[in-house]
Amino acid sequence: MRKVTGRTMLALGALVGAVAVPATISAAAGGSAPRATPSTTGLCATRATAPTYKHVIVIIEENHSYGSIVGSSSAPYLNRVIASCGVASNVHNVTHNSLPNYLALVGGVPLSQLGPFLNDCAPGSCSHLLAGSNLFNQLSTRGAMSYEESMPTSCARSSSGNYAVKHNPAVYFSDLSAGCSTHDVALGSTSNSPLLRALSSERTAPAFSLVTPNLCNDMHDCGVGTGDAWLSTWLPRITSSTVYKAKDTAVFIVWDEGQGGYAGESCAANQSDSSCHVATIVVAPSVKKGAKVSTAFTTYSLLKTFEDLLGLPELNSATTAASMVKPFRL
Repeated sequence: MRKVTGRTMLALGALVGAVAVPATISAAAGGSAPRATPSTTGLCATRATAPTYKHVIVIIEENHSYGSIVGSSSAPYLNRVIASCGVASNVHNVTHNSLPNYLALVGGVPLSQLGPFLNDCAPGSCSHLLAGSNLFNQLSTRGAMSYEESMPTSCARSSSGNYAVKHNPAVYFSDLSAGCSTHDVALGSTSNSPLLRALSSERTAPAFSLVTPNLCNDMHDCGVGTGDAWLSTWLPRITSSTVYKAKDTAVFIVWDEGQGGYAGESCAANQSDSSCHVATIVVAPSVKKGAKVSTAFTTYSLLKTFEDLLGLPELNSATTAASMVKPFRL
C-alpha cells in the first residue's frame, strides 16, 4: 500500500475543496451552478396576533403578470417567500403605463385624473404636476422615504442610465418639491445604503419606505430571474434588521402592472385581462405561513392598507377600496 504523506493529504484537501463549489459561485467553463436561495424561515408567523405596525416597506417591481411570478421556476426565492408568508392572488393594477400606477400607489389618484401621466412623462414635460395629499406629506412628521436604486442625485427629475424617473412618484407631487432632497434619495448598495442604516434603529426608521430597484433589477429590462436574485440579496438584509426583528414592520413586494395592455386601460375591475393581474407578496410577523387571499384588490387597496396600518386617513380612491389588513391578519 502506498504511504500517504502530508503533501498528499494537502493535495487531496485541495481537490475536495475544488469539487465542493458553493451554489453561489459560478462553475468552471460551460455554465454556472444553481443559485443558492437564502432561508425564508422566521420571516412570518412569528406573532400570534397582529401588533400595532409602526413601519411599512414597499418594494415595487415592474411589468410582470401574476402567472410570471407565482409558481415560476425563474423566481425560486420569491416562491419560497410566498410559501413562508402570504400572497394576494387577485390584485389588479389601475391602468397602463407605469407612472399612473405609481401615482395611484402613493396618492390614490383616480383614473379620471391620470390622463396627463399615461405616457410616462418626465416631471418637466408633464402638462402639470399633482397637488394634494399623498403618503409622503401625510407622514411628514413620522418619516416617509423613497429609496431609488441608481438615481444619480437625490430627487433627480430626469432619467439616467438604469434610473427611470417615471418610477419615482415623489417628484410628481408639487407640494413635495421643497423637501424632496431629504426624502427621495439613492438606495445605495447592500454595504452602504441609507435604507439599511435607517432600519438599524426604531428611532431612525421611517414609517413608510418605498424601495425602487433600477430598470434591470426591477425585472423591467433584465427579466424575472435577475429581479429574483436582487430580492434574495436585499430582502434578507431588510428582515434581519433591528427594526424588522422588533416585529412591528410589514413588507410588501408589489408589481406596478402586468405584461401587455394599453395606455389608459381600465384595469381595476378587469378580471379577464392578464395584463391587469399582478402579484402582491405580504411579509409580516402576523401573516400566517402560506396565506393565500383571493379577495379582489387593486393598487388603491395597497394604499388603503398602508394607511390603515399606519393610522392615516384614507386618500382619494383608496377610501372605497378593499383593505388587506384583516384578510392577512395585519
